Amino acid sequence: MLGFSSFLCIALCCVFLASWAPTSAHAAAKAITWDYQAQAVTMLTTDTLTISWTGTHNVYYSKTKCSVVDVTEKATSSSSGSYTTTSGEMDVGTHYFYCSISTHCSSGMYVTVNVTRGNSAILNPSDVSYTATDINEATKAADWKTDCSWGGTGSCGAGYCTNTSTLPKCDANKLKTPATSIDSAEELAKYTAQTCTQADSTVDERCSATWLNTWMSAGRLGTGGAVAAYCNDKYLVIIGTGATGFTTNMADISQAPGGKYYPDGTTETDCVTSEVTVSSPKMETTAIPLKTGDYRYTLLDTALGSNNFDTFSGGAGDGPYKYLCDTDAEGCFGLPSWTGVGVSTTGQSIYPLYSNVVRITLDACEVDSCNEHVGQGGGQPHLHGDPFHASDTM
Repeated sequence: MLGFSSFLCIALCCVFLASWAPTSAHAAAKAITWDYQAQAVTMLTTDTLTISWTGTHNVYYSKTKCSVVDVTEKATSSSSGSYTTTSGEMDVGTHYFYCSISTHCSSGMYVTVNVTRGNSAILNPSDVSYTATDINEATKAADWKTDCSWGGTGSCGAGYCTNTSTLPKCDANKLKTPATSIDSAEELAKYTAQTCTQADSTVDERCSATWLNTWMSAGRLGTGGAVAAYCNDKYLVIIGTGATGFTTNMADISQAPGGKYYPDGTTETDCVTSEVTVSSPKMETTAIPLKTGDYRYTLLDTALGSNNFDTFSGGAGDGPYKYLCDTDAEGCFGLPSWTGVGVSTTGQSIYPLYSNVVRITLDACEVDSCNEHVGQGGGQPHLHGDPFHASDTM
């Protein structure tokens, strides 16, 4: 994930020279035909590669070009045929496929495959297995694919979160002002571009198309919120909808944020947020200061909670442009109370560890096993910390 010291929202001010946008939620199918001429293919971990031929050839695989040791036969010799890799077969790095017959490989009949991370390469919390300790101090293997009981009873939260709220779930369709659907492609097309000096990889490595295409992602499910990313002369700009791109576990958060909804259309009723509170995405723009240049970020000399107080025009408290402050809770911190402090590579907002009323969300049992929840007003889930921490202990 990408963290940064200050959160800013800005309009686009540059032509997209080095930029990223997801092109598909599915793996791409690459294809080549054997020839006596070296070939090269760049692909994502989830892509597939098909090698076809006429004439008598075969397909061997190795991490070294034309190797005779540590090789794997992928397709036996035949007068014509094809071989297709499977999605996820090759990890990030350089791989070689070649014909091992006679001098075919040395004559150029091989392909160099450069594999980078891609849409489905981002870690999915539902694919993580580890050993956890439950509330009865029993150690067991936990598998998020099928088991959410490693936390509190009936909960996908931490082991000490056992007092599950009995309030009904806030139905996104019955909120006071239900969210309206947006088309991210249409919204992105509304942005206007102006000419300015654009930073390149010499200013910040994240400003290269290679970096952006390697690390920005639509998530394991191909439904993540990142829709575009680029650099202008001051910031790395990431535009997203806030969608997760992976399976969430918000159905049984012990003490999820409270809200109001109208189950019969008129009667205001207390409720708690959940999976059913997730509603239409919204476009969010995050600007991250570059590593060098006039707007580069610098680390402060101290780690005092009072750092940055003077940068919030709204002062202390809960609300727009205010910093987190509640002396009856955890205290005051120079962090925004109304918005995020970072963004994941899939475009999901990362909020401070504290809630808007300055309580540690993990202590308060407000988040699921991925440290996220839906806010009182619905919308997309946001994170309150590391979404992939493999422990339910503080």
